Amino acid sequence: MRIKLSAHIWTGLIMELQRNKVCGVDVHKKFLVATSLSRDGIKETKRFSIVIEDLLRFKDWVIENNCEQVAVESTGIYWYPIHAVLEGKIDLIVANAYKIKHTPGRKTDASDSEWIAELCLNGMIEPSRIFPKEDRELRRLTRARESYVKEITQEKNKIHHALDSSCIKLASVLSDIFGRSGRYILSCLMEGKSVEDIIEGLPTKRIKKKADLIREAIVSSLEVSQIIQIRGSLKLIVFDSDRPIRSTRDMRTWYTGKPCEYTKKSHINFCVYDSTWEMAESLELDRNPKVEAWVKNDHLGFEIAYFYQGVIKKYWPDFIIRLNNGINLVLEVKGRDTLQDKTKRSYLDEWVRAINEHGGFGVWQWAVSKDPADITGILNKCCGKRPGLRAGGSSGNRHS
Repeated sequence: MRIKLSAHIWTGLIMELQRNKVCGVDVHKKFLVATSLSRDGIKETKRFSIVIEDLLRFKDWVIENNCEQVAVESTGIYWYPIHAVLEGKIDLIVANAYKIKHTPGRKTDASDSEWIAELCLNGMIEPSRIFPKEDRELRRLTRARESYVKEITQEKNKIHHALDSSCIKLASVLSDIFGRSGRYILSCLMEGKSVEDIIEGLPTKRIKKKADLIREAIVSSLEVSQIIQIRGSLKLIVFDSDRPIRSTRDMRTWYTGKPCEYTKKSHINFCVYDSTWEMAESLELDRNPKVEAWVKNDHLGFEIAYFYQGVIKKYWPDFIIRLNNGINLVLEVKGRDTLQDKTKRSYLDEWVRAINEHGGFGVWQWAVSKDPADITGILNKCCGKRPGLRAGGSSGNRHS
């Protein structure tokens, strides 16, 4: 049923939404054009770039001009930074671009920002629904997790397909070919080891009992192209499929008798020292101006799997550091250098390369501190890197 409003009722609705002074924003990829418009027709138009310093100047300009409301067109994702700067500071409307362009009455010589301001001044913009900040963050993380899990599943399916193409029916023997024993067998297959050598080095007794089934499943070898494909897919499967994104906020309370001290730049309020060396480096991380934030990898669950002497093991790097140039640094403290330590670092390097190749977690580097006095030099060298540099391998990001 359609209801026709009388003229005086419609005018009353509009008057309730009218404001004395507003700002209309026409946003582009690299800049925005803002027009402040008052009820007496006074207007002022200014242009700002889409960088944080200029956006803050835009916010100050809006407040100084006593604008009661800001209306911005929902163009792609370009309105996100504006919303982030103004949210909670001033009444903000995100307007549907299609509806604004098709609202009748626009003057042909009016700019986009002026037209948006005029519509806002007269209460003729229907606000788009913007979820609260907490809900937006939850939705962003949920979508990211769904995307990561989907990508991991696709890479796992590629490995299954490569094995099936070679008549290697590993999935018929193991419930999860990406578990401890499955990863071991995959590594051996890529190294060209015989079935008997593979069975001899199986890491669990339970799987060793399936020796006959494994012999039946592995009746051929992988081709070079399949090895390259599987190795590439395994590099991308570096996330926990159940929890690909983790945070220091997930750490549970725990108790220790080891020496500990309050921290300044760490998200964890205490740092537990396993040695005076770690204590010296923790103090340097807290006072070094190149460090934005850091945390000791203690009870955080950040671990890297590696293959050593026929067994899949896990190791926990000592520190995770965020530098003021945006680079994330994994720092390992190591006094002596054994063959196992070198193996760990090779897998850490592979992990860093995979993370940077993914591109969704920022830029990462890794470094090894072999003396308490070299931490400052490591931080200086990492801060000298360009944030867009892909770390790992021959990129010169190994510090040892």
